[in-house]
Amino acid sequence: AFVYSEQIKDLGARSLNQHNSCLLAVKNQLSSAFRTALTPRSAAIGRALILGERDGIDAQLRSYFLATGSMHILAVSGMHIGLLILVLLQILGLLSRWVSRKQALFLVLFIVWYYAVLTGLSASVLRSVFMFSVLLLSQLSGRQMSQLSALFFSAFCLLLYDPRYLFDLGFQLSYLAMLGIYLYYEAIRATLQFRWKILTHLWDGTALGLAATLTTLPLSLYHFHLYPNYAQIANLCLMSLSSLILVVGMFFPFLQALPWLDRLSAFVLETSIRWMLDIMRFFSEAPGALAKGFVLPFWWVLLFWLATYYLFYGLQSQHKYFAQLGFIGSLLFMAQQRQRKLQEQQTT
Repeated sequence: AFVYSEQIKDLGARSLNQHNSCLLAVKNQLSSAFRTALTPRSAAIGRALILGERDGIDAQLRSYFLATGSMHILAVSGMHIGLLILVLLQILGLLSRWVSRKQALFLVLFIVWYYAVLTGLSASVLRSVFMFSVLLLSQLSGRQMSQLSALFFSAFCLLLYDPRYLFDLGFQLSYLAMLGIYLYYEAIRATLQFRWKILTHLWDGTALGLAATLTTLPLSLYHFHLYPNYAQIANLCLMSLSSLILVVGMFFPFLQALPWLDRLSAFVLETSIRWMLDIMRFFSEAPGALAKGFVLPFWWVLLFWLATYYLFYGLQSQHKYFAQLGFIGSLLFMAQQRQRKLQEQQTT
């Protein structure tokens, strides 16, 4: 953009209050731990994954995440919060002799909310932190709230706080992913059973990704007009590795203050990030990594959602055949629109 000099106005430096300046100082200190112990590229990815600082992510790295459908790993999201809560509960479980269950839950809530504020309180982080807070507080009261109810309650409260979240694409995709997991994960998971635990673990991760994709795919195609063809395979390869990076990365700045563990954690994090980049590079450079040219109307998005819902919950009713025809028809229409767009691009 071109801007004339007379259109620029110096507003001066904005003074931070004591709380914000303290948070900024803590975040800078945590960020420096990554820069000091890791190579520049690994430090950039570590800061983006853990602290939400994406200034070091260049176009090439961004293309790797985009081509493998792994942008959710790059952004601080509900996966980070869920893993953090899981690790904290396991650590505090080992200290159950000295820390009561009530104290452990309050401590976990304090840590996750502090981490959410530290990373910028994005819509996806707010959703997950608030939803997990509702679930944890329901355990304190002795009442069990369903996860689906907690999901909708958190959305309702966040929209009361800021109604503009409704038009935030990150907010929409975050809630759609969780809705897909709650609606379709168990049904997809039950379709295949394995004797070996490793295959069961891999299938559970695949089913989780497929369930989230069923609800996020229509809106992603509507906005971005492309789809990473190797997303499911790539995420299957990255599932355990990315979890290891997130867990080690969250505690990495604190591990750097401990002897022996500082070098070990740096080696583990550096090696894991390099392996992750190698996997992403392989899939992003494979033939046909990205399918482009999807130009779809919004009514198709609604049709896909309705057809998917009835495909899972209307199979034993009179809507069985309508659901199957609607689901297949929406896929055919998607393919036809993409083919027509590609033909128009070739002719021009």
